[in-house]
Amino acid sequence: MATRVRKNIVTEVAEETLPKEDFVEQVEEPLEEITPIEPKVELLEKEPILEVYPKQEEPIVEEIMKPVPIRWKKIGKGSFMFNNRYIKPGQVFTATVEEIPAAFRDVIVPVDKLPEDPFMKPKKVSNYTLMQTEDGKWNIVDKQGKIFNDAPMERDEAEKVLNVL
Repeated sequence: MATRVRKNIVTEVAEETLPKEDFVEQVEEPLEEITPIEPKVELLEKEPILEVYPKQEEPIVEEIMKPVPIRWKKIGKGSFMFNNRYIKPGQVFTATVEEIPAAFRDVIVPVDKLPEDPFMKPKKVSNYTLMQTEDGKWNIVDKQGKIFNDAPMERDEAEKVLNVL
């Protein structure tokens, strides 16, 4: 059980009559016991939960293309300043495509092949599909159902024409 220490406070009258050692007297008295207002609630033991959250898949990390420096050649007359240096007519220098300002694209030409931009690739969207006729041949049909070819074709021929479209 816990106890607390209380110091007796001595009045002025007692100070005059008592010696200095007896001014403070320590008395131990027990603390009151606190009774709970609500009855105790017993918690039932449950089976341990192994996974609170479902497993998360690893995030897909797309490869970010790093800019590749390529060689450029200055054409025409005059010179211009690029990255704190002068580029003279006929001079070959290296820079990434992102570093070249749009204003200078008409006075320089790439010497090396430009890197492919994955965002600039045309999307292949085919508005035409193949549909088989009753006699086993194939027609090329658009979304509205209009037949593109004049006469039904064999499957190989129809696929070749569809790939061209």
